[in-house]
Amino acid sequence: MDSMDVVKNLVNGRDPADLSPLGDEQVVCQPAVRDALRELLVKTSRPKNGPAKAGVRWDDEEDQQLAERFATNRDVKALADLHGRSPAAIEARLIRLELMPSDQARFWREQLAR
Repeated sequence: MDSMDVVKNLVNGRDPADLSPLGDEQVVCQPAVRDALRELLVKTSRPKNGPAKAGVRWDDEEDQQLAERFATNRDVKALADLHGRSPAAIEARLIRLELMPSDQARFWREQLAR
């Protein structure tokens, strides 16, 4: 088992040695620890040429920045560059924030069609 498999098992609440469930009292089962491990997995497993924040969770601050920027600049590719995300990710987030109807999300629809 390589180190990535060990971390994946910990994130999934399993003991890497025997794959048995970890108890809730284990430090690795605390939400903040699991989230940090999950983010580490995403950052280390994404393609090197992909967007800087590909797979990283959105937070309230970034949602607010996106909403403000989208209100003045509807260029999805420019927003993607500013946020370090793909154009499809920007559109998906705008849809989730109810700032863009899904029928206007060209990059997102193309991603779904793949």
